[in-house]
Amino acid sequence: MRSFFSSGIVIKIISLLFATLLWFFVVAEEKSELTLPILVELVNVPKGLMVLNEIPTTINVRFYGARSQIRELSVQRLSYVVDLKNVNSGTITINITPDAIATPANVKIIRIQPNQFDIELGQIEKRMVPVSPNIVGSPAKDYEIDGIDIDPPRVEIIGSREHLERVKTIRTQPVVVEGATKDVMEKVGLELNSLKRVNANLSEGITVKVRIKPVIGRRKLQNIPVSLDAPNEKIKLWPSEVTVTVEGPAYKIRELSPDDIRVLIPQHAVESRQKAIAPQIILPDDVHLIEIRPMEINTVLKRKS
Repeated sequence: MRSFFSSGIVIKIISLLFATLLWFFVVAEEKSELTLPILVELVNVPKGLMVLNEIPTTINVRFYGARSQIRELSVQRLSYVVDLKNVNSGTITINITPDAIATPANVKIIRIQPNQFDIELGQIEKRMVPVSPNIVGSPAKDYEIDGIDIDPPRVEIIGSREHLERVKTIRTQPVVVEGATKDVMEKVGLELNSLKRVNANLSEGITVKVRIKPVIGRRKLQNIPVSLDAPNEKIKLWPSEVTVTVEGPAYKIRELSPDDIRVLIPQHAVESRQKAIAPQIILPDDVHLIEIRPMEINTVLKRKS
């Protein structure tokens, strides 16, 4: 009796019973269906070729099987690999069959969407195109854009000939100048999302400098008094007032008053007994004289009473 229980026959019988119970458990377990997205991965794309068309990034696969096994599938990273090794340029059709996707035992695939798609491969080409800055907003009041510097001004793009021929310029990511009163300089990338199947060969960003300057205004001011730079009661000036036209930043010109401008007759001119003298004009910073009327002031000796 002892030899019977210690023999290998007993062990085989017990194993068979366990296997039978396990099989019964799996078969008898409640079944379930579940649709899961599966990633589509392209591998071994031949050198010098690129995918020219849009292909699905995922496929939806519906599984049927024991609930516990379906639950395990839902937490796994599932993928469908397309091997393009030794494929030439042109269009190939991929047909996805259930046996191409690995599944656990007793789990079936009952639907694949889409179960077919095309991959179009073409030769990679390169081309240099100008960079177009994407400027957003406007400078502050009384300021304007004086110019835009781009470095580098051209970039190399990579894609198929068909797609590259459609690209005349390539835009940068936005550079915001809203409310700016001084130069704005930013390093930005390129807007590639709108370009299908086109990439840029760019190791660093694009440096965009937007030069901001004040808006230049011009204004005429009248009745500005003329005076001697060294008071002299014996000298009379005629005319005693002038009209000036000045130019400068609009925000300064707008607030300018006659009190901000000085019109002087230099003492050395009086001492040299010049009768008609060109006056000196003293203006605020960044404000420049355009015209003065009259251009000369007469000096007259007052008579003794």
